[in-house]
Amino acid sequence: MAYAIRISQSQPFLNETHLRAGRVQTSFASVSLKNTFFQSKVLSRRSCGRGRAKMPFKSVVVSATTAEKPKKRYPGETKGFVEEMRFVAMKLHTKDQAKEGEKEPEGKPIAKWEPSIEGYLRFLVDSKFVYDTLESIVQKAAYPSYAEFRNTGLERSEKLTKDLEWFKGQGHIIPEPSSPGVTEKILNNKELEFYKWDGELSVLLQNVRDKLNKVAESWSREEKNHCLEETEKSFKYSGEILRLILS
Repeated sequence: MAYAIRISQSQPFLNETHLRAGRVQTSFASVSLKNTFFQSKVLSRRSCGRGRAKMPFKSVVVSATTAEKPKKRYPGETKGFVEEMRFVAMKLHTKDQAKEGEKEPEGKPIAKWEPSIEGYLRFLVDSKFVYDTLESIVQKAAYPSYAEFRNTGLERSEKLTKDLEWFKGQGHIIPEPSSPGVTEKILNNKELEFYKWDGELSVLLQNVRDKLNKVAESWSREEKNHCLEETEKSFKYSGEILRLILS
């Protein structure tokens, strides 16, 4: 935004009425004039002009511009924080995984999935460990906004417990969590609780997206960026858990 002070040619520059110290100081302060050289020249002309013939001074325009740094826009920001997360996630996918994927594949894609019971059990156990942790954090709600994500219908911990009990009843040994729709071929047409939802999944997911967008409205840009930085980690670890099926 620019401001201008115009000293009219029709007014003598050294006229005491218009160049009282208070007025000069106020005028310069009001436009945040930082050019001390120009300011000193004006004041020196005023002091030196006393007692001499008054001379008209040419028009002088002083302009001070307060330039604001344009706000950086993040991809998807206008649609909400979930869309920002989606843009980041797409950069971590290859073209084989998603049509919007940008990441170059690190190796040959898996031609055929041949899961084993042991590998799938490791996948379920690690998945349960993740859901146990997430649901516990939400229930404790160290931050009030976490409470928004209680009882979303996406909770899996209790259902995974039932599935693992079923496997145990079939004589399988349930492994411990590791560090980091499967075919009916290994489940003998058993539909696991893990894949059952209390409601329409698309609706449940959209409800959570809406809540996340609402909660993120109060976040600073720094907090949002920190969350986006964690996306790569969660993508990496979820991929490692999924690959347990083939182990």
